[in-house]
Parts: sequence; structure tokens; C-alpha cells
Amino acid sequence: MGAGKSKFYLALEGLAQKKDDVAMQDSEYWSSLIPVAALTEEAVQVDIMNFCRGVEGTQSMLSTFKENNLKNLHSFVRQLVLRLSAASKVVLSSNTDRIQLHNVIILLTYLIPFLYEDDNLEESLWKGPTPVGVVINFKRFTSTKEEVSGSGNVPLIQTLLSALLDLSFCPHFTIPPTKDKDATAHTIDAAQYIWSKGIQCPKTLSSTSVMYKHRASVTRLLLVSLSTTLYTQPGNLYARKNERMRFLTGGYHAKSFPLYLSMLNTFLGYDPVGYGMPYGHKLVPDMESELLAQVCGQLVSLFTDFWPEDKQFAPELSEQPRPPLEPWKAGVNKMSNWICNLQGEEDLEYIAMNIARLLESELAATWLPDSQKHVNLHSELIIFLWRVTESNSIFREYLLRSKYLLAIIGPLLHHLHEERLEASSTGLERIGIYLLLLLSTERNFAVRLNNNFEPSFRLGVPGFHGSYGDLLLQIVHVVLTSPNKGLMDLYSHAITIIVNVSPYLKAISLVAANKLVHLFEIFSSPRFLFASSSNHFLVFHLLEAFNNMIQYQFEGNQQLVYVMIRRRAVFKKLVMISAPNLEDAAPLDIVYDPSATTDTKSASKPSSGQAKIKSSLGPLEGHEHFSTTHTKTSFIPTQQWLESWRSKLPLLPIQIMLDVLVPNVEKLCADKSKTVSETEILEFLKKGTLVGLLPVPDPIRIRKYQWVPSSSKWFMLYFWSLVFLKHIEPPVFGLSAVKLFHYERVQY
Repeated sequence: MGAGKSKFYLALEGLAQKKDDVAMQDSEYWSSLIPVAALTEEAVQVDIMNFCRGVEGTQSMLSTFKENNLKNLHSFVRQLVLRLSAASKVVLSSNTDRIQLHNVIILLTYLIPFLYEDDNLEESLWKGPTPVGVVINFKRFTSTKEEVSGSGNVPLIQTLLSALLDLSFCPHFTIPPTKDKDATAHTIDAAQYIWSKGIQCPKTLSSTSVMYKHRASVTRLLLVSLSTTLYTQPGNLYARKNERMRFLTGGYHAKSFPLYLSMLNTFLGYDPVGYGMPYGHKLVPDMESELLAQVCGQLVSLFTDFWPEDKQFAPELSEQPRPPLEPWKAGVNKMSNWICNLQGEEDLEYIAMNIARLLESELAATWLPDSQKHVNLHSELIIFLWRVTESNSIFREYLLRSKYLLAIIGPLLHHLHEERLEASSTGLERIGIYLLLLLSTERNFAVRLNNNFEPSFRLGVPGFHGSYGDLLLQIVHVVLTSPNKGLMDLYSHAITIIVNVSPYLKAISLVAANKLVHLFEIFSSPRFLFASSSNHFLVFHLLEAFNNMIQYQFEGNQQLVYVMIRRRAVFKKLVMISAPNLEDAAPLDIVYDPSATTDTKSASKPSSGQAKIKSSLGPLEGHEHFSTTHTKTSFIPTQQWLESWRSKLPLLPIQIMLDVLVPNVEKLCADKSKTVSETEILEFLKKGTLVGLLPVPDPIRIRKYQWVPSSSKWFMLYFWSLVFLKHIEPPVFGLSAVKLFHYERVQY
């Protein structure tokens, strides 16, 4: 059995079986454990898996470590971290040195997830002090004690993060050699070596494919180092202070912001086409740059989202406004602050242009088969767009008036449609709805929805023709009638989007009008209304949307008027709704499934093809949610409750419109000797008017988007499930015991 084990595994096996301590100063022994030849990720993955889980039913070496001498395991991990730290302080001019350094990075990448499974190691290892005065031997150099010395009070995890920040700008490794031949990753001015052109950088740093590979490895290890959330129970998600993120985003290291800027420009500047020509990705393979762009997008989103919390508020999140925290108490996220205050027109255009470019290029249809590479970056792009649009009002204003707005909205709506059935994509659906809700509060957004939709990609809605407003209404209908229970708490948000844009929508299509009336039919049905004490608010919102389109945009919206006339019974049923013997009624057994009236496709396969999140991320905590689940509800509707809101329904404009137009349409049909076509009725309605008949419209009311602290929890759940699935092949996290959610591996 030992014949199938690698030399590295055998060396680890020998260390695990030692019952005596191996001194940290025994540099010759520790150096013998690190392979000199380049390691492949597949080999490391197998070795680490066997090391942590055992081979063919045998006890794992990790368990043997814990039984014999846990200190040796600590020493081994510390040696790996110290090698990274030492490498950042010397000149890596030798290819052998660089190979050994990359080997260490790969080893830590696959080992750390298994170490994070054990909560005890957080205190004993990662928060423990970094050893000082240790000599680190590489193949071609021996660092002095001073090079790896320190105060002795620096936590090991901080040493690891500092080393990764330094190595992100390491001459000969992640950046080209500098004019100063003695410059090291530790001493170099990183601001002068931003990886890619873009914001605050006029040109791209000259780089090789090997450097792209090293950058991807360094940033991926940084992401892995921050993955403690994956190994935390959801109930304890805020029980820990995230000192790792506080250190990286708080400006405690000089290279943290240059790295953030490098990752942002690399992420947004990624070119999946390959020199802008067909089959460019075939001529110049870019697997390293694709992985780098993906990891950079995830880290940028993570850094931008993080806001340090004062410990007295961190354990419990409340919907109530919090007292302001002093910066020295709460900490500062310099990355978020910078994004919030970004104002330059060129910088704003760079962000909007590249988000639109990447979202469209991922879906673009071409005449030449397989001539364009399709990358899977839309989740990272939408998350970042949501965050920067929410936090930077200047960018939001720029986006609303720019030519890139509609180029972004089309792909966004497409992804909302395509991923509505995926439990693992529930978070993306929420973010997309929140982004649309945020934009819907702006008049310019609603007005621009009247532009005709001319897709440059194959839209998921078959046979669609119409405006962006039509597409929005159809996608909202599909999302709200989806059987995905995790989307139920989005009912009010999605309907609010419709209400906000309704005063400005002109000439919505017949299909969109039918979808809108169908939503009203669903939400005004007794089975839904009586399921919760707050469900009737959705009816009020939809009636407000109808009234807005009738009173502000009657001219041109004859197709909506036509559908409302044809389905006028839906509105009359609401007026006549009653529930006899409600006072004696028991809690209702709600069995209504709105998806039953809508064609839906079967759930698509997970993007990885090998794993899927098994548990839905569920409704938002702290948000009202409108129940249509197959469970008993505790709400008992009463006649008094029904009368308290039914008399306030804003039905007057709709009733007047129906009272005026229905007799006229019936007369038109009676006067014709033959059947009246739909086109003739629409033309008749187009010439009609309700001027002077409708009541004075209420002022347009816009419901503002407001982020609440309780939403942070589900975002963390979604973000780390996204990271988990994106790194399933090779399985960086997939073989470890994740605690944040349940998952299952599936084969196709």
C-alpha cells in the first residue's frame, strides 16, 4: 500500500508518527519536507486528502498528529507560513526558489480548509504567536534570523496575511524584475506596480503566463485564509470578530489597497475573447488569467462588502437604527470608503463599461460556432455592481444617464430568469431584485425602460419582443411564480419595483399586460389573501401600479386596458370577496402553489456539474414574508380584519375606466355584423380617452430601497456558497467538512 504514496506523503507520515517534538530551529529537517520539484495541484489534493481523511480505511495522519504530538502539526504549519514570510524578504532570482515557494502556497491552499474544521486550532495555532529567530532554508539561499524575526506577539494568521500581501508584488514571482535588483516583495512600493490598467493605472504591467499563475495562486490562498465562515454554524455566524478582514481592509498593511486596486482592475479588465478576435481564446489559452479574474472578483466583493462591527453590536443584529460608532472603535474599511467616494468620470465609466462588456460577452451569440469564450463571472459582476451602486450615489447617477445602463439590465434580467429555480442561486436572485429596486427609485431608470429591447444574446424568454419594461414585467412574473420557496420573501420587493416604475411605463405589450393582471389574480385570490395578515398589502401595491398606468400613461397603454377589460371579473371578485364564518375558522391549511399556473423548466444543473447546495438559504430574517407554503399558519382571518382594509382599496380609477369603456367595447362588438378582431378593439381603445372622468391622481410615490443589518447574514451565506461552488474543481473546499450549509455531490 505504501508503494502508491508520494514522497511528500511519506515524509508527513513520518512526522505524524514522531512522539518527540521536532524543534522549530531544525531547519534541515523541515526543509526536507518541502518538495523541490514542482507539485501539481492534483497530486497535492490527493496527498492532503489522504493525510486528513486516511487511506483505504486507515486512521488519518491528522488524527495521528493529534494523538501523538499536536505540537509537531503546529510546527509544520508554522514552518510553511514562515517560508512565505521569508520569501517576501529576499530576492527570488532562482527558478528553484520560485518553484519551492509555489509548492508551499499550493500545500497551504489545500491544507488550511481541513485545519479550519477544528475550532480549537483557531486559538492554539492561528491566533498563537509567530515563532521568531527561526532559520528558513530554501534551495539556493538561507535567510538570516533577522529576516524572520519579529516582536513575538504577531498572530500566525497575521503573518500569513502579511506575507500574501507582500508576495502579491514579488519581483520575479508575481511582477516583473524591477530596476532595483535588491528590491524584495517586502520593501517594494506596490503602488507603482498595479497589475492591470484601469482605475489609477494608465497601463498594464508587463507579465508572463507564469506570473498570472502565481497571482492566481496567491490570491486564492488569500481567499482560503478568509474562509473561516464556511466552517461556522449559521447560528454562530456573528459570534466571532472577523479579525482577518479587519486587518486586510483597515489599512494596517501598506500593500492592502494596491492589491485591492490590482484585483479590481484585473477583474473588470479581463478579456475572455482573446485579443478581440474570434477564436482568440483558442490561440492564446488563458486558464490562469480566467482563474485570476474569478478569484479577484470574489475578493473584491468580499472586501467591498465588509464593514467592521463594534463587539457590543456584532453578536446580535437588529432592525433598529444603531448609534453611530467612532472609527477607532468600529474600525474602517478603506476599500469601501474609497468605492463610496469614487467620483472621476473616467473611473465611473471604466466600471460601468466593463461590467456591461463582461455581462454581454458571457451571453453573446456568434455566427462562428464556439468562436467566443463564455466565462462564468456574472455572479461576481452583479454582486459588485449592487454594492457600488448602493454605496456610491455619484456612480448611480452616472449609470442612470449612461449608455451602459440598458446593456447591463438585459443580462441581469436574463440571469434572474435562468437561475430562479436554483436553490444555490437564491442569493443572486435577491441581489438582482435589490439592485432593480434600488434603480427603480430613480425616474430616469423607469423612463429608459420604454426603450425597445434589442438583445445581442439569446434571451431565455422564448419569442420575446417588446421594451425593457415589458421584459421586466415578464421576468418579475416568472420569478414570483417560481416554486423556489427561498424567493417568497421577495414578493414585496418585486412588486415595489413594478409600483415604482409604473407611472412612466408606456405602451406595455399584450403579453406583459397579461402577466401583470395574472399576478394580481394570484395575490387577490382568497387562498393567498387569507394566508397572512399582511398579504393584502401586495394587492394595494398592484392596484396602485394599475392606477398609475391608467392615470399617467393611459394614452399608449391600450393593451393593458384591453386585458383589464377582458379580465374585469378579477377586479370584481376582489370587491365581492367574503369569507363567511371567519370568526369560527381554524388556521388555514395553505396549499396554493402559484407556479401551477406558469410553465417552468426543470432545475438546471449546478455550474460545477459535480456539487450543489442542498439546503435553501431560506427567507430573510427580520423581513416580512408572505407565506404560501404547504404548512399550517397561525393566522386566523376575521370579518373585522377583512373590512378594515377592503373598504380602503384604491379601486375607483379602475371602476370608472371599466364603467366607461366596457359598454363602449360591447357596443362596438354588437354593431359589427361579424366577429370583431383584437386589433380592431385595440385601435378603438387607442382613440378613446378618459380625460375629465378619472379622479385627480395622487402624487407619484416612490418607495425607497433601504439595506438593513439582518440582510448581511444571508449575503454571507450566499457569497460563501458561491465561492464553494466556483472552487469545486479542483475541490479546494469540497472535501472538507463545511458547517455553513449542507451540500451533496451529484453525478451527471
